[in-house]
Amino acid sequence: MYLASVWLHIIAAMLWLGGMLFLIFVLVPVLGGESPELRGRLVDRVGVRFRAVGWVCLLLLLITGAVNIATRGYSFLSPLLLGKLGTVGVILVLSFLHDFVIGPRATEAMERGTEDAERLRRLSALIGRVNTLLALVVVALGVMLVRGY
Repeated sequence: MYLASVWLHIIAAMLWLGGMLFLIFVLVPVLGGESPELRGRLVDRVGVRFRAVGWVCLLLLLITGAVNIATRGYSFLSPLLLGKLGTVGVILVLSFLHDFVIGPRATEAMERGTEDAERLRRLSALIGRVNTLLALVVVALGVMLVRGY
C-alpha cells in the first residue's frame, strides 16, 4: 500500500508540475509571436483543460501525502514537514485564486475587450509562475524529508 501511494504521489506531482512547466517554457514562448487575441484564447483553452487535470493531481497529492506521512510516522513538529505543508497550503490558495477567480475574470475581460484584460492576464500569469516556483520548493522539501536532511 505504501509503495503504491508513493508511486501515485510521484506520478501526480510529475503530471501537475510538468504541466505547469510545459505552459511556461513551451506553450507561452511558442505563442509569443501571435496576436494577443489568439494567444489569450489558446492559453485560456489549454489552461481550462489543464485545470481539471491539475485539481485531480492536487487531490491525489493531498490524499497520498497524508497516507505517506501516516505510514512513515513523521512528526508534525518537523520543520521540513511543516514547511512543506505550509507551502502546499499557499499553493492551494493561489491555485484557487488563479483557476476560479483571476483566470475567469481575465478571460471575461478579454472577451469584452475591457481595459482590465491585460492587467488580469498578467496577474494570472504571475500567480501561475509563483505557484510553479512554490511547487519546486515543495519537491525540494519532500526530497530532503525522505532523505533525512
